Amino acid sequence: MDYGSLIKFVSMRFSNCYSNTKYYNNISEWLEWYKGYIKSFHTVRVSNGITTPNRDIHSLHMAKRVCEDWASSMMNEDLNIVISSSNKKSSIFVQGSKGDGGVLGSNNFETLLSQTLEQMFALGTGAFIIDLDNIAVDNLGNIVDGSKAIIKLKGINATRIIPISYSNGIISEASFVSELTYKSKTYFIVSTHVKEDDGYVIYNDLLDTSYKTVSLDVNLLPIIRTKSPKPLFYIIKTNIANNIDLDSPLGVSIYGNAIDNIKGCDIAYDCCLREVETGQRIVMMNKCLLTTDDEGRPIPPQDVKQTYMQFFGDDAQADTSEFIKEFHPSLNTDYLDKELQNQLNMLSSKVGLGTNYYRFDSSSGVVTATEYVGERNDFMRNAKKISKSLKSSLHDLVLGILFVGKNILGANVDDNAKVEVNVSDGVVEDDSKEREQDRQDVKDGIMSKAEYRAKWYGETLEEAQVKIDEINSSNNKVNI
Repeated sequence: MDYGSLIKFVSMRFSNCYSNTKYYNNISEWLEWYKGYIKSFHTVRVSNGITTPNRDIHSLHMAKRVCEDWASSMMNEDLNIVISSSNKKSSIFVQGSKGDGGVLGSNNFETLLSQTLEQMFALGTGAFIIDLDNIAVDNLGNIVDGSKAIIKLKGINATRIIPISYSNGIISEASFVSELTYKSKTYFIVSTHVKEDDGYVIYNDLLDTSYKTVSLDVNLLPIIRTKSPKPLFYIIKTNIANNIDLDSPLGVSIYGNAIDNIKGCDIAYDCCLREVETGQRIVMMNKCLLTTDDEGRPIPPQDVKQTYMQFFGDDAQADTSEFIKEFHPSLNTDYLDKELQNQLNMLSSKVGLGTNYYRFDSSSGVVTATEYVGERNDFMRNAKKISKSLKSSLHDLVLGILFVGKNILGANVDDNAKVEVNVSDGVVEDDSKEREQDRQDVKDGIMSKAEYRAKWYGETLEEAQVKIDEINSSNNKVNI
């Protein structure tokens, strides 16, 4: 993708946008590490004494592993959304009657969230977008019939985001790029969300590979006036201070400052495997012990047929003591294992997981330490920052879904409903100990009974208070 051409198009079509094309080079590099293969690093030339062939070094794919682990830490059972409103249809509209239906369920949002989160950690930035299918608009883009519209949720990674307006790192207007294949040709759809007097407007432009506008017979509305006072896109970032471009509203990859250690892990891992591969027993045999095939090639004895052999000596003057020799190379795996573990410790520390988060096991590869003894404070601090950003984005996403439901689809929902989003801070604790502590807090007056029920019984504060009042009323009747 030619970011220079895309940025030029967006700037001419709308207004000046984020124009640091070099920063997108960083994003592209992070993407290659996420995929796990960098040709300039993973392909090497090694001399065997005769030729110098290419070979690929072995890789642990730690960039993806780090992103998977961070995404999983945010996506545990603590993640839930509670919609509190006098209109119960609001909650059903968003997530169904059992929490697995509605708009979120129909869009397989749990999977979408997991994938978008993982790519966000890899590339620094991600976004959720509320898109609409099957709507009718007039020539000005005003929606004339939204009753049959279908809400489509999309996850976008940093390679597809071009900020337009932003302040203090908050992006308020942006273009989002997607690809379209039409009659075996590739085109780009640039969807630009900008705020105008009557609310946010979405402009859709279709570009060919030379980044010029084209017109095709495809179902693409050129303009949609949403009338929404807030954007229908929601940015998530790693919440790491950008030390590459201090003015950029885009985030930094979770491993953006740890590439050297990812390389170190692969080098050490490759050395470990090569040590085993080249450390096999070598059997050296005299030529006089060998027969030849029809083409004159030596045929080794059956008992050593699968062993690497080197032939030496002169069969006419051979000393019987030199007929067969064995060589057993000494392995240096202990040292290499320690060096690999050192690189894993440095990597886990730099990506915010703390030291000793990963452990290398020669039989099973890289595993998460059973007893995590790393710098938990660092992990918790980083996790809280990221979870705060995610919580805010999901909160606004739900409100956006309710706005579209009421004002475009005409659904009987409350677009001012109270939305509570609970997101994991990444640290799994012993529930029994935490629950006992919360009970003590209730006794000490630090936590209310309603707060306790809301936390441990999955109720809203209002529902919890109703239950408490019912229990108190029942107890009073018994006492009478």
